[in-house]
Amino acid sequence: MPWLETAPVEERIRFIQDALSDRFTMSELCARYGVSRRVGYKWLARYEEEGRRGLSDRSRAPHHCPHRIDDEFAELICALRRKHPFWGARKLLRILAKRHPRVRGVAGCEHSGRSARAAGLGHEASSPTAASTPWCRTAYDRRAE
Repeated sequence: MPWLETAPVEERIRFIQDALSDRFTMSELCARYGVSRRVGYKWLARYEEEGRRGLSDRSRAPHHCPHRIDDEFAELICALRRKHPFWGARKLLRILAKRHPRVRGVAGCEHSGRSARAAGLGHEASSPTAASTPWCRTAYDRRAE
């Protein structure tokens, strides 16, 4: 027997039709469609506000990212990292804060390092053999051998 395939929007439309027919209580209706009462009331409210368009799936992506740095600042970090590929994020921020006063307090070291790595300017990209050399291993790694 093949699986019964339905689109989520069609199921929601059937839910709304059944809800508006007053044949079922909200609890019975939600149990019948396999959703919680909270979701059932949410679909009903969306339908009343927006019509059929309100029943379609919505994006789950956040509207904004509070720790995102602006593109201009990321470009400043990347330009300085290109000039000095072995400087760390802390030093890059200190130099940028001296040269550009509005940079102070914009981002922490982790954000500046992350934006440089995203542009392919991280320490891993500049020295691929550094992790494999024996003098880079820690004392903890040597004890494990």
